[in-house]
Amino acid sequence: VPGTYSVTINRSNSVDQSQATSPTKSVVVAAGGSVAAQFQYDYAAQFSVTYASNYPTPVPRFPTNLQTSYLSTYGVSLVNGTPSQVGLHPYSSGYSGIAGTYIAPSQSSAGCVNVDPAAWPAATVGGTPLAAGVRQPPVAAPPQGTTSMSIPMGIVSVRHNTTAFLTAVSATAAPGAADPGCATAMTFTFGQVLINGSTVIALPYGSWNLYSHSTANGTRVPITGANLTGLVRSLLGGNVITLDPRNPA
Repeated sequence: VPGTYSVTINRSNSVDQSQATSPTKSVVVAAGGSVAAQFQYDYAAQFSVTYASNYPTPVPRFPTNLQTSYLSTYGVSLVNGTPSQVGLHPYSSGYSGIAGTYIAPSQSSAGCVNVDPAAWPAATVGGTPLAAGVRQPPVAAPPQGTTSMSIPMGIVSVRHNTTAFLTAVSATAAPGAADPGCATAMTFTFGQVLINGSTVIALPYGSWNLYSHSTANGTRVPITGANLTGLVRSLLGGNVITLDPRNPA
């Protein structure tokens, strides 16, 4: 019968170029005619992912709502959580994994680029000349193949005197940090991870305010800069900690 049809394909362990496992296309069939529904679809390449690869022990606490951005020459794919195995469309040019939600700049928004190490310019911070940030080299695997991927992150030790919940909110960096910025506010939750002592957490690169709260939805209390210690390159400005991916020049 002439009309609009939805065509869906599905095959185990397969994805299209947008990482959909069961992609659907809408087609219109005219009387006496025919139409093709075209898909770019293949067996997934499997990536064994190590988060906070720059700080292997002790294993830090990760945000419960972390998104990882997988950048390729064809765009950005977002994956929720911290799965150790990720299946992606097998582009031969591969992917670079970035902790956090990367949003490319546009005419209407500056996006969120500071999660990407390659967005950080060369600068002198705190009297130390730093080279421009470098993104992890892309890695690739063929359909049904497997490879490993490392995703470095910012690491912070948080001191607290009670058991409490922890939340991180993106912030404006202190002057002189040369943080390329995130115009879209990001909030990451950790759950009840704070203890009477120090807790090591991992965050995407960028600038953050940290808050404690006694219940999951309780009033947030700012954690002061005196109780924050960057365990990788960082800069404190008041209560804001900037986690910096750059190395000395």
